[in-house]
Amino acid sequence: MDPPPKSWSIHTRPEITSKYEVLHRVGSGAYADVYHGRRLSDGEMVALKEVHDSQSAFREIEALRVLKGSQNVVEMHEFFWREDEDAVLVLEFLRTDLATVIREEGLRVGEVKRWMMQILSGVDACHRNMIIHRDLKPANFLVSDDGVLKLADFGQARILVEPGLDDTTVENQPPYELDALNRGGLAQIPEAASQSDNLNQTEYVNQDQGTMSHEEYFSVLDEMKTKSYSYDTDKDTNTQDGNAS
Repeated sequence: MDPPPKSWSIHTRPEITSKYEVLHRVGSGAYADVYHGRRLSDGEMVALKEVHDSQSAFREIEALRVLKGSQNVVEMHEFFWREDEDAVLVLEFLRTDLATVIREEGLRVGEVKRWMMQILSGVDACHRNMIIHRDLKPANFLVSDDGVLKLADFGQARILVEPGLDDTTVENQPPYELDALNRGGLAQIPEAASQSDNLNQTEYVNQDQGTMSHEEYFSVLDEMKTKSYSYDTDKDTNTQDGNAS
């Protein structure tokens, strides 16, 4: 018997609808759909990003977990990832982006410095954590109601580490699959994965050094920050990325 097809919709997933009210779709792309949502526990508005590509989902989750707390990077509250469904990231909701501000309002000379300082702050946070965004453009800088600019959309991001420890080693498999395989089979896959109980258990496979825990993986990243060199481990860049790479 063939497995049931993906729903491709967050409206049918009880682990999400029990916590969030999905209001309407606010954006759509080749690899993801974004919905405006409301958290039922306190009424806070959120963005629910349903990512249809597993590699993009893995990259974005890893990058946002590393960058959590950065002032000029969008915050991920939690995420959901099931064996038979797409990943859904719960992000802070920001109403507009820099591209819309430029198009509708323009940039006055006095504002350019303020925007540039925030752009550089977001990019600096990435580079200090050995992350390259690879898709920097005005549409990927979201703007809050109080004028804070935040870098978003990390689906093409890469983490720069030493050879043999790069993120491409495991990015082809969603976190729940990695965790289950490392613990002895798909039978132990959780029904629904969340930020707090899933990636913290992920183990990363290094062909030269064996299996390392998630904590050890990020410990290596921290150590690399203190060195004066880095390695670009992007093994699957293609010409469709354009000059942004």
